[in-house]
Amino acid sequence: MEWRLDLTVPPPAPAPVLDVDQQAVVDHSGGPLLVLAGPGTGKTTTIVESVAARIPSIAADHILVLTFGRRAAREVRDRIAARLGGGPQPHVSTFHSFAYSLVREFAADGEYLDPPRLLSGAEEDVRIRELLLGAAADGSAPWPEDLVGALGTLGFANEVRS
Repeated sequence: MEWRLDLTVPPPAPAPVLDVDQQAVVDHSGGPLLVLAGPGTGKTTTIVESVAARIPSIAADHILVLTFGRRAAREVRDRIAARLGGGPQPHVSTFHSFAYSLVREFAADGEYLDPPRLLSGAEEDVRIRELLLGAAADGSAPWPEDLVGALGTLGFANEVRS
């Protein structure tokens, strides 16, 4: 069996049919625009189409797409790549990752004893549980008696983090 690397650029994915509200977002060109919509309403599709509509006139490296979670950032990044069919891609990241990159880029030398880093989800949960249990132990945060047993649990830490 012989393996060969196929360097053929895939064709762009076809443009989806957008509803009137989605098309209004894609067509918007006058400054900031807040889009509020529930799950499953096509927000990601609308973002992807907004980026695809702007790429011909705006360089991809001048476009920034921010999302709330890593999974959403990965999905948006993959869908933009599929929609554009290769070539330069915009920067897609989470708000947290983008803010972290700004801190790293603009922090003065020696400003931090240790370089700042983003915590993983698991590390966040551990820290949150430590803080919750510590606040309960020293009395700085009086918790209702029926919640004290939940303070050290992963589920409670996830709810607080969310």
